[in-house]
Amino acid sequence: MNKIDHIRIPVELFKIEVRSLPKVCILALAYNFGINGLRLSNDQLARLFSVHKRTVEKAISELRKDDFVRDIGTNRNDRCLVVTGKTTGHTTGQTAGTATAKKCISTGQYTGRVPAKRCATTGLTADHKERKERVKEEEGGVDSFSGSAFVDYWNSKNNIPNIKTFTTHRQEKLQAQMAESSFADNWQLIIDKLSASSFATGHNKRNWKADIDWLLKNSDNYTKVLEGKYDNSPQVAASSQKPFTPQQEHAFLDANTHKPTESEAESLLKSVGLL
Repeated sequence: MNKIDHIRIPVELFKIEVRSLPKVCILALAYNFGINGLRLSNDQLARLFSVHKRTVEKAISELRKDDFVRDIGTNRNDRCLVVTGKTTGHTTGQTAGTATAKKCISTGQYTGRVPAKRCATTGLTADHKERKERVKEEEGGVDSFSGSAFVDYWNSKNNIPNIKTFTTHRQEKLQAQMAESSFADNWQLIIDKLSASSFATGHNKRNWKADIDWLLKNSDNYTKVLEGKYDNSPQVAASSQKPFTPQQEHAFLDANTHKPTESEAESLLKSVGLL
């Protein structure tokens, strides 16, 4: 399945108090598919959004608990999420976005990750902007940011120290950095640059690796990363690009290639409405 470049979020959904980005994206997809329902599995949604499967499971569980979506599937392996009357306030017109959603997923017109900023800001209404301002005032001027998305993205990199416990202190430090626009707008890029840096991933005289506490310690550390202080030199980058041996190439292809069965292909085509 091709990844999608953007998700159409109807203005009606911005009247709902849903703050988590995965929840907003899942709710928008369910809304756009209307009465046909959202049939993508948790694994498929995780790949579409480039997040961990547990993030998707948690988002769907909370949406169902809050009665924003319900499952009208007929059995365990036939999940079908549709939005509830609580979400739309009415049931008519829910199919308006169905064609758009099918086009995004089935034709391959859009590719790449779902950008957080685009999903979070597209089609903002005046009421939603005013609500965000009130939240900032009530919470001391800083939008609340769930650390789960940050932790999942950080832990998706296998060459920087894994975050095993996201303590209250770390959460507070993350909130403080998120109050700065340069960090809030670029935190994924910062993690990408750290992971791509030979020096920051232990290839130095002290075998030092940049961990989460170092990154969140102050604004100077993440600014240096963002400005390229820890980027690899051209010589290091070139030397690290060693070609695969034939044995490594075969092993890589065996581990990362999956040819779907006829039943899997048929199920996938049915899930996006092509059968």
